[in-house]
Amino acid sequence: MTAENDYIELLPAARRDAILALRKENSRKLHSRKKGFLAYRLPYESVRHLRAASLDLAGDVVRIGSASDITAAEQQQVLQVLRGFMPWRKGPFQVFGIDIDAEWRSNRKWDRLLPVLPDIRDKVIADIGCNNGYYMFRMAHYQPRAVIGFEPYHHHYFTFRTLNSFAGLTALHLELLGVEHLTLYPDCFDVVFLMGVIYHRISPVEMLKDVWPSMSHEQC
Repeated sequence: MTAENDYIELLPAARRDAILALRKENSRKLHSRKKGFLAYRLPYESVRHLRAASLDLAGDVVRIGSASDITAAEQQQVLQVLRGFMPWRKGPFQVFGIDIDAEWRSNRKWDRLLPVLPDIRDKVIADIGCNNGYYMFRMAHYQPRAVIGFEPYHHHYFTFRTLNSFAGLTALHLELLGVEHLTLYPDCFDVVFLMGVIYHRISPVEMLKDVWPSMSHEQC
């Protein structure tokens, strides 16, 4: 993440030094020569130069680019990269004309949320357990100031990085962190989304107690 688009500048209360130290540690892991990391990092690096000419984030399917944005050979390369990120938990997506179904029809959960969705324009948002970023892309349609995804698994990290390298959405960020790291973000977020984590916890109430201090006092 480069200095010009580092969301930390938007969060004066965040524990910057600790976040940067974790980011440095995670960067070393992500650049490891171990096969488990190379299996996802190298495919991402092979296609990250490609750019979508258009985005459609308003519908059930997150559409990033079209087939005409890239050559036929590049589309086949992208297809192989996307297959390498299987299984796709959240979706659906369409990337450069390639349809990606997912194990979960995440649009259905988003549709249930829409009637109570707060105004997130210009807001700073956390998406805890963001997976490949499907909901982050859906949020981007509403022009938030920043969306920070928390996702501890490098598989999903590189899937999101690949998708957003195509999409080029500078308001979307992902940290290789979990809900336990919210203590580093006191009084930071206008809205916090827990779209697929809370029901996996032994004590959902205790998790909500952990989340509460990270929310901006102005919004609470």
